[in-house]
Amino acid sequence: VRSSAFKGIVVQLDGKILASGEFGNTELWWVMLVVRFNADGTLDPTFADGGILKYNYGNVDDEGWDLKLTPDGSILVAGMTATASYNYSALLAKFTSAGDLDSTFGTAGTVEEDLAAMDYGCNVEVMSDGTIILGGSSGVGPPGQIDLAVWKYLPDGSPDMTFGTNGFAQHMIPSYYSLI
Repeated sequence: VRSSAFKGIVVQLDGKILASGEFGNTELWWVMLVVRFNADGTLDPTFADGGILKYNYGNVDDEGWDLKLTPDGSILVAGMTATASYNYSALLAKFTSAGDLDSTFGTAGTVEEDLAAMDYGCNVEVMSDGTIILGGSSGVGPPGQIDLAVWKYLPDGSPDMTFGTNGFAQHMIPSYYSLI
């Protein structure tokens, strides 16, 4: 059984289209997927492997949920990775414009955030100064709480220590019932 989905999309200045998501080889194992299309919808053979990049980070479940381009044309993909024991970590990966992992970013091309059992990197933005914002959630999961989470990084993938606590801010919204 194969299951694939796109969850993020961006159009380059040259009209080429990048999409991120996941590619499932089996029912319970996915790899991060980044695909580049030409403006006419055909796969771009100059990107990765014939236009398709399948990135296996953790050997269980890796998904790309959002992507953005950096000023130099590199690609940042926000998502998650999971272990076989269902511990989910936020994942931010950086690829070159050709589809290669940028080993100068973070730790060998990625930043993994594992603060609790359920950490997700849902959205990514690149600020005008080159810093990177990763938005998502972090928490222990049901029946416990999962809170809003924001991570901020310098352009090289290291935490921006001027933001939150060591580059991380977390906020809990009070439950509906506590407001009435």
